[in-house]
Amino acid sequence: MISEEAIGKYIRAGNVARETLELSKKLVKPEASVFDVVTELEEFIKSKGCELAFPVNLSIDNAAAHDTADIMDGRTIHEDAVVKVDVGVHVDGYIADSAITIDLSNRYNDMVKAAEEALEEALKLFTPERKVVEISRTIQEVIESHGFKPVVNLTGHKLERYVLHGNVSIPNVEYDIPYELKEGDVFAVEPFVTNGSGKVKEGGEAKIFAFLKKVRCRGDVARKILEFGEGRKGLPFSLRWMFEEKKPSVVLALRELVNSNALYDYRVLKDVEGSIVTQAEHSVVVGDKPLVYTK
Repeated sequence: MISEEAIGKYIRAGNVARETLELSKKLVKPEASVFDVVTELEEFIKSKGCELAFPVNLSIDNAAAHDTADIMDGRTIHEDAVVKVDVGVHVDGYIADSAITIDLSNRYNDMVKAAEEALEEALKLFTPERKVVEISRTIQEVIESHGFKPVVNLTGHKLERYVLHGNVSIPNVEYDIPYELKEGDVFAVEPFVTNGSGKVKEGGEAKIFAFLKKVRCRGDVARKILEFGEGRKGLPFSLRWMFEEKKPSVVLALRELVNSNALYDYRVLKDVEGSIVTQAEHSVVVGDKPLVYTK
């Protein structure tokens, strides 16, 4: 079971996540700086007395997830961009994870609606003893009824205290996962819709990282990164939270830590070039009446 105190913290985090996504609708516009949008959203979360569960994701067009502003990022949002804004907020380790798609082109409204409708139908099913496979089947059927493909290798995920990706996934296609939901379970549910291949691959360098284990470091920069990551209690982080310039020493230290498996690197996930991906996401507590606390 889940305590009333925990529920209160989830709800507080969820309220701030919702407000942050509302703010993103004003900030995401043609010519806007990716760095400025991401940092303003992150500062807004902190101004509300909450913490970042992960760096704000701003994934554009065929990029589905794990993209954020890099150190000294000079990118801008183009006029026809399809932008996924994914935010993670936590209060004392209790995480709210929520996302929307902003279609600046107004050409992919059907894909945006497909993700939103799949999410709405799935959220109704988060009741005790429900099998995960039933939820996945619903998501897949709704997306395919709109004439699009679900992304087969991106999933929703269980949320636990200071754990963003718990040990139970909610696939967006029908897999025979035997797990049955339990009252008080908490999940982030996130249908991804594409007009591309239906499968994302890693592309480009990582901008988001998470601590895995302590190792002996050769330099001060590597030690600083590792200590910062460990202080995150397993939650992902960005190097721009520590450094204003991408100096060679930072690049070399990062390579050392990733190669030694001290850090996990979240590489940007993309469908094929020229395709579009849309996303919708809410967080929910399992119950006879599911509590969608990011709405």
